[in-house]
Amino acid sequence: MAYKSKAEIPTIDCALVTISVTDEQMVTTEFGFDTASQISVEPQIETTDPIRLIVKGILRAQKNQVDTLTGNQITLTDNVFNPELVLILQGGTILYDPLVPKKIAGYIPPVAGSKDKGQVFKLNAYSARYDTSGQIIEYEKITYPNCQGTPVAFSSEDDVFRVPEYVINSAPKTGEAPYEIHYVQELPVLEEPVWPVTIEYTLATPTITDAVQNGLTATINTLPSPVVAGATVDIPVTLTGTTVAAGVHTITLASAGQVTNITINADSESVTSSQDISTGIVLDVAFIMPAQNVNDLSITHTFIQSTPTYTVADPTITDALQNGLTLTVESITPKTEGTTVLVTSLLNGTALAAGTHTVTLTSGGQVTTITTPTDTFVATASETVINEQLVTEFTMPGANVNDLTLTHTFVAS
Repeated sequence: MAYKSKAEIPTIDCALVTISVTDEQMVTTEFGFDTASQISVEPQIETTDPIRLIVKGILRAQKNQVDTLTGNQITLTDNVFNPELVLILQGGTILYDPLVPKKIAGYIPPVAGSKDKGQVFKLNAYSARYDTSGQIIEYEKITYPNCQGTPVAFSSEDDVFRVPEYVINSAPKTGEAPYEIHYVQELPVLEEPVWPVTIEYTLATPTITDAVQNGLTATINTLPSPVVAGATVDIPVTLTGTTVAAGVHTITLASAGQVTNITINADSESVTSSQDISTGIVLDVAFIMPAQNVNDLSITHTFIQSTPTYTVADPTITDALQNGLTLTVESITPKTEGTTVLVTSLLNGTALAAGTHTVTLTSGGQVTTITTPTDTFVATASETVINEQLVTEFTMPGANVNDLTLTHTFVAS
């Protein structure tokens, strides 16, 4: 005696295909596609070859081959192009019209070599079950886990509507079934999505021109992406290193045309020479995100050295005491190249005799232009002199000066 099967379930049609995507916040979103017309499933099987013992042409024993199901390859045939589906299958970016948020303005696949491979999802394939009256009594739902799409190609032909085919690979995790079959009374209701007022677009890290300047290296911190159109995007640039000279470091933000509203196009910081900036200086530029992907930003790092100043050592004085008067010299502050430097000498004391005191400025070679080499003071006998100034001048060279000499002489009347 044989028993009849408890269930004989005839199914027909590709009634609906949905995919379920779970994001990092463990929020699951299900997308439905009622334009798919066919789903073909090919089991992916790894086969271990049989082992046979044959002695003198006679089979003595054998170990049969072992077939292991590792997953399923699903070919989904659709009758229209669904950008949302392709986005999940292979990644990329959907472009939306900024004036009409519901309107898709284009699709850009991932660039060559990109790590964007789409998302992992569950695929649910629904087929209808009819009774003898021709009425649908329930639906068969087959769920394939851990699905990932493969790159999509498009073909065209005259007088033939395009019928895209999407190849999807499904593989179970350890302890997970390669598919599950359940029976449901109704199909999921496909609702119009609640479209956001703003749309997100991708932002590529700007290139940096002349990243290293004056011993400091400019690097860009991690930027947000994607970014909502209309949002202010701050780009922090960190300078690190040890400076060579004093001056001003500036970063400048520019776009080749994709960004038209740069709110902060430059930021600067003054530094001193040999300054340790290992902890970093952060300079900020910013712009308003347009309603498109942005990949044409560039940052230029410039350095303008401060006008250098040079020191002047106090001149040595030859014969400081003459005729009762002592010659001293005032210290000179650092000067820039090309400026006129005044060397102010002071006479103090009581003159022993009448005559002329003279100071003469000379250089050992560091100063080539002495514009006023001498100055004189005529003293009378027994005259008390307090801080009498004698001034000589020279033009500051582009280097420190430490070889000046003041010679003090006296000629009696």
